[in-house]
Amino acid sequence: LDAILISIDQGGSMIPASLVKYEDSNLIVSFDSIKAKITILNKNEDKLKTIFQQGSFKTELSFSKIPRPQHPIPPYEYEEKEVTLTNAKINLNGTLTVPSNKSLSKEGKFPAIILITGSGAQNRDEEIFGHKPFLVISDFLTKLGFVTLRVDDRGVGIDSKIISNSDTFDFISDAICQINYLKSLDFIDISKIGVLGHSEGGLISFILASEYSQDISFIISLAGPALRGDILLLLQQEAIARASGVKEKDIKKMIEINSALYGAVIKYKDEQSNENLINEIKNIAKKYKLSKEDAERVIAELTSKWFKTFIAIDPSYYIKKIKCPALLLFGEKDLQVPAKQNLEAINSILSQTNQTNLKIIVAPSANHLFQKASTGNIFEYALIKETISDDTLNFIKDFLISLF
Repeated sequence: LDAILISIDQGGSMIPASLVKYEDSNLIVSFDSIKAKITILNKNEDKLKTIFQQGSFKTELSFSKIPRPQHPIPPYEYEEKEVTLTNAKINLNGTLTVPSNKSLSKEGKFPAIILITGSGAQNRDEEIFGHKPFLVISDFLTKLGFVTLRVDDRGVGIDSKIISNSDTFDFISDAICQINYLKSLDFIDISKIGVLGHSEGGLISFILASEYSQDISFIISLAGPALRGDILLLLQQEAIARASGVKEKDIKKMIEINSALYGAVIKYKDEQSNENLINEIKNIAKKYKLSKEDAERVIAELTSKWFKTFIAIDPSYYIKKIKCPALLLFGEKDLQVPAKQNLEAINSILSQTNQTNLKIIVAPSANHLFQKASTGNIFEYALIKETISDDTLNFIKDFLISLF
């Protein structure tokens, strides 16, 4: 079991649990980094009764589940079907939705959209903090008249090693498998298959539209990065740290260390063996006096297949090759894919090309999940009742209506 703690009073950052265990029918969650422990005494669907301890401080707390009013409740107004696809001997379990609304169908055939999640192991609903954004988006699109297909990331709920040994291009292969499945269905208009991707899924939509244009008729990118992975991660870390109240001198040191580490990954990204990269990371860890535990954690993260791939991908290479209609949405208060710098990168691309097919919109007050937010900080995600803003859904709707 894994757990995280988000405490506004302790900076609002995500604090990973050092231990999660059951003891005498209670669930114990420990956070050694802040000398805290939470004991969950009883739980049901809506409430948690807990004891919180930190140092000598101890108190009883009760938590109520924050409602998610946008989540659709079955029975739905359309057909929903469980499907399993197979790509490279890996099963991809998902949900196919088919509209009852025939307004967009032509000769009994529907336009279709696949939904691609962001980074990390996520299920088909892209579930996070009780929010299910892809469930909401799929429901919205199906009611408009689109078939949708959303799948669990490879390995989710099956084998965590599958996703830990996969990278962005493996996920692209999974997306192509989904597109081919849609093309095999006799009720799909194969000339009207699109992709909606969030975060890394947005990046994947750029690559699909660029490299597999014969299969893609349009894309919708929600916070798809336009900056190379290392630049994006440094901007993200700086923005989140500053919003969380981290001191400027500590931010500067963090960026300096991570810049050196990411430079090492870029330098050795094409080597089959990680030996030289590991030695370089050890030298950097020694220079900046990182603890043995921190050095080991950094080595495990930075030598992973996904990280070595993601950090070196330059989205501009793919964006400038997109020919189909594309909606690029950014959140005004997004700290993970900051709108300002990513827009600057896109405008730089447009100044070098003759592209008129990219529609670029900044959703007002939207965070990385496209919720209406106060600060955009990660700790707000769970506290906001809204799963995705009406503004964002309407931007998507207007774009699709303009095509069909």
